[in-house]
Amino acid sequence: MRGRVIDGIRIGNVLACEFVRTEAENKFSILGAFSGDVLVPELPARFLIAFYIEVFFTKLGQTTITIAASHGSKPYSRVKAELEVSDLAAPAILAFPTLSVLIETEGTIDLTLEIGEKKHNILKKPVRVAPKPAG
Repeated sequence: MRGRVIDGIRIGNVLACEFVRTEAENKFSILGAFSGDVLVPELPARFLIAFYIEVFFTKLGQTTITIAASHGSKPYSRVKAELEVSDLAAPAILAFPTLSVLIETEGTIDLTLEIGEKKHNILKKPVRVAPKPAG
């Protein structure tokens, strides 16, 4: 099994993109994936960002998790999910809604998984100004 185990929960893929769309038959379209750093032409910069998260649980029953997105000390969004886990083989897919974010300084967008009182960083996405083309 791939992925990091955090407090009995295994984290699968975690992707940053512009939009996650739910499709038929348990499929998702991930649009505008950020494959590396988020590059912006200048600062401040406004752009769209969403997150696709796969969570595998190790026990059946009800559980509560919270996902929070921030840039430095500035929180952008926080989603609390109460889930009834009925299948340990398939992941729970959390499609974090698209956010319009304003970034004023270079830094890192952090995605944090909270279980009870514990916080675990599951994604760090650097944001920086793109180099100017030569010539």
